[in-house]
Amino acid sequence: MRRKRKLSLLAFLLILAMGLTACGGGGDTDATGDDAYDDTITIDLDTEISNFDPAYLSGTSTSRVACFMMDHLCYMDQDGNIIPRVAESWEANEDATVWTFHLRDDVKWHDGTPLVAADVKYNFDRIIDPEVAALRASDMACIESVEAPDDYTVVFNLNTPVAAFITKCLLINPGLLAQPAALEEYGDSYTDHVVGTGPYKLVEWIPGEKVVMEANPDFYLGEPATKYIEFRLIPDSMTALIELEQGNLDFLFNIPSSELAVFENNEDIRLERARDFGVSWMFLNVEKEPCNDLNVRKAIAHAIDYETIYETILVEYGVPADSYLPDHNWAYTPDTVQYTYDPDLSRELLAEAGWTDTDGDGLVDKNGETMKLEIGCTSRESDNRMLEAAQNYLRQVGIDVSMALLESAAFNDRLAAEDFQAYVLTISQDSPEPALLIDFAYTSYAGYNKFGYNNPEVDALVLEANSTADQETRKELYIQIQQLIKEDYVSLPFYSKYSQVGVSSKVEGFTHSAAIFNLENVRVKK
Repeated sequence: MRRKRKLSLLAFLLILAMGLTACGGGGDTDATGDDAYDDTITIDLDTEISNFDPAYLSGTSTSRVACFMMDHLCYMDQDGNIIPRVAESWEANEDATVWTFHLRDDVKWHDGTPLVAADVKYNFDRIIDPEVAALRASDMACIESVEAPDDYTVVFNLNTPVAAFITKCLLINPGLLAQPAALEEYGDSYTDHVVGTGPYKLVEWIPGEKVVMEANPDFYLGEPATKYIEFRLIPDSMTALIELEQGNLDFLFNIPSSELAVFENNEDIRLERARDFGVSWMFLNVEKEPCNDLNVRKAIAHAIDYETIYETILVEYGVPADSYLPDHNWAYTPDTVQYTYDPDLSRELLAEAGWTDTDGDGLVDKNGETMKLEIGCTSRESDNRMLEAAQNYLRQVGIDVSMALLESAAFNDRLAAEDFQAYVLTISQDSPEPALLIDFAYTSYAGYNKFGYNNPEVDALVLEANSTADQETRKELYIQIQQLIKEDYVSLPFYSKYSQVGVSSKVEGFTHSAAIFNLENVRVKK
């Protein structure tokens, strides 16, 4: 009897322990059930979620969240190389006008139904449909038609050669794949009911507060290591930094640039940096005085001490740039005209253009008019400080420079109207594809070309670069393009920015990259 009572007591204790675990203990384990790790990764959002519908999805924060729930056909690795995702392989014809993708046969939507080629066709047909009015439909203007000849083959027929088709058209927000049935059923409320094929599924979106996602156990690459991801809206960067320091955040993107020293000698948090593939430029409007004169543009370029500006102001923000691609881009070349600091040459060039200081006031004039140059800029701190320093150097050679510091909306309005004589613009890129900078900024028809640049030779070389899939050939063409643009003195490269994130020391398995933000193997220690 005594032995029997002991067994009963042991059974009781086991049952009690199981009950306690079921009621409260499960929330403290990760997806693997390891009690040493939290079951949630917490990340800051600095702006409100807009719309998870790929047709209308915009903004860095919204994109970051959406990519955990919805997939692209292809993906990027840590170095920005294109790798398989929903599509396991692909090929293009010789002139890059027909692209064929072969899909995996084990991809399921979050509701368990299989993804097939007709679903992919539906997504892209929808984006290019004018009646849908997708935000970035123009990026897909090259797509003539999409075919799904069988369940696992998708064919894109283009109306022009596009060697960088995957990067330009598939890895952007409209290339995210949403379940057609969910788009049809939920319509405008799809953001509340996202159905994708990604590693995480939407649990809840509370506008103005948070987005919570749960690991997808049927994810075709394997269930993620941590069960939940929670994005918390924290618009104030200082508040977000305090939350990271106190252990309430695991990742912080909205880092106050004035507070980077907080990460030094702090065992609880660390600053992760990776090279961005973009460049910060000052563009000179070749259609507006005084920058419509090549000698004036040359004078501006040689009046600025780029090295000193970098060493005294920009070293915390990135690395120096001397061309239109950063030096870690596969098509970068150092073999271009160098904009060396030479104020005497600058004054000579201004004089050749007819601009001299006739009244001794320290400013150059011509026909009784002082040279005035307004340079537009947003409120980005690094750009502001860079522009202030450049303004000082330009005044030293006699150019009366003023700064138009504007909020993003006002800046974009003036930029769209091509209203600036000059402006500072930092274009961030997560891909080493040179077309995303060169083609989008320096062709006569480019969306970022708001400075009147039109060089037919550049346009022709870009078209040629888009007509071959051979990377070595494309590299040689983009080298020529960089050389031509540099000789035209239409924009001044300053630096290639860092992509940086604050990370809790409790985070394991994370590798920072400018190309992707991947958490599938990340866990957070308690």
